[in-house]
Amino acid sequence: MSLVYRYPHCYALAYRWHTREECHFLETCLRRYAHARTTNHAPRTPSVQTLDGLRRTPNAERRTRRILDLGCGAGRHVLELAARGYEVVGVDPEPAMLAYVREQAAQQRLTITATEGSLDDFRVEGNFDLAICLMDTLRFLLTDEVIVAHLRRVAACIAPGGLYITDFWIPRDERWRADEQFAWEQRDDGLRVGVEYLQYPDSLDRRSRTFEDELIFHVTEQGSAQTIRGGRTRTRLLLAEEFLALVHAAGGWEVRGQFAGFDLMQPYAQPAPSWRLVTVLRQTA
Repeated sequence: MSLVYRYPHCYALAYRWHTREECHFLETCLRRYAHARTTNHAPRTPSVQTLDGLRRTPNAERRTRRILDLGCGAGRHVLELAARGYEVVGVDPEPAMLAYVREQAAQQRLTITATEGSLDDFRVEGNFDLAICLMDTLRFLLTDEVIVAHLRRVAACIAPGGLYITDFWIPRDERWRADEQFAWEQRDDGLRVGVEYLQYPDSLDRRSRTFEDELIFHVTEQGSAQTIRGGRTRTRLLLAEEFLALVHAAGGWEVRGQFAGFDLMQPYAQPAPSWRLVTVLRQTA
């Protein structure tokens, strides 16, 4: 696991992307694809300020209540969804991330649950209407067997008709050689985080389609600068058709759609206009 995950306040800023739009996508999927079968009363959460600076009052007509965020990281989706009135449970293997999520929830007067666990070993109570695994977190599952077991574990904690929404990175170029690099920078209130994402072509195993990548943070905070190298981590390239085959092998799911990013008007097709492949599954058991 990358060492940058031990710096949650830097990670939170680095990945402060389109949280509002992504959560809107999740809510739209719940309305369009899920079977409403939870409580008949409105969420009890009052109007609160969300991550995008706006204030929201939960929809009194909403039936879907419980959301599970697997690999929740610094909690941007956990906090936003809780602010919208959902009961949210976040799972992550990094204690520093979980402590940060709890701290942010307390500051925003939100009720959330943050519990330690990994994608292949997590324990939660009750059934959920939606599970999410975002920001390419599925790449840490390296074999078909582990992915199938993960899908079955998630299906077991989703109410019939509930959803599982994932997104993961896919290359735009089928000649991909595990040599892509990305860089960006975020600033806020005296903190600047420059991010480098590197892939290492020398590590590519074409048979298993696994390779090593690395996150590097260049942090400037209160006049002090440091570079945090996450370390090389073995991950897996998971292609769209390959994932659908594993979903079929796992059983208990039907595919409601694959999309090029968080846009229901952009069905996934090659060549993909976005590097984020979003898959919407519905529990059928």
